[in-house]
Amino acid sequence: MSPQPHTLEALLTPAEFDPFRRAAAGDPGRLVDLYDWNAQVGTAFAESLRYLEVGLRHALDAAAREHLGDAWLTPHSPFLTRRSRHALDAAQRRARAGASRADVLAELPFGFWVALLAEPCKQALWSPALRFAFPEATRRAHLHRRLQELEALNEQITRHAPLHERNLLRDYDRVLEVARLLAPVLEQHLIVTSRVPEVLFCRPLLT
Repeated sequence: MSPQPHTLEALLTPAEFDPFRRAAAGDPGRLVDLYDWNAQVGTAFAESLRYLEVGLRHALDAAAREHLGDAWLTPHSPFLTRRSRHALDAAQRRARAGASRADVLAELPFGFWVALLAEPCKQALWSPALRFAFPEATRRAHLHRRLQELEALNEQITRHAPLHERNLLRDYDRVLEVARLLAPVLEQHLIVTSRVPEVLFCRPLLT
């Protein structure tokens, strides 16, 4: 017996779609519109966050290498927390034997770089090295909070979680804020190229 074809509505009924269903007041057409928009805005943010992640990665690595030497990023580095060393070890395994430094860097997740700006790394990394990756008046704690918020957004996008309940305009402002701290040219590039404002403007009307 051939399997029964699924309707689109039937495919969108698991519990993870309940937030979309509630926002759409149970209207199947609005549910699909909102789910489609959620995918579009997630993709748009992911594009901008990718620039931010790569910029952060290379800015922090460059500052650490200049002030601490290449050995700052090794599995036995005295500058890294135990958790960061484990993350580095996992990245090296994913990159496989003989991988270049750039290959290993690319395997390190966004959260690895965010964690380097946390309070436990202040004395070992921020004060002697990482602060030089940003303007002189940059407050580490503020920067870390902003990056944690964007890391949470990035994780939601990866899980295809609903984004319509977030303040996405504020999230976009924070993307630009961190980009500006990394380099004004990066902020300007995102202002010109990011699709986030356009997609936010096209958010479905649900009432």
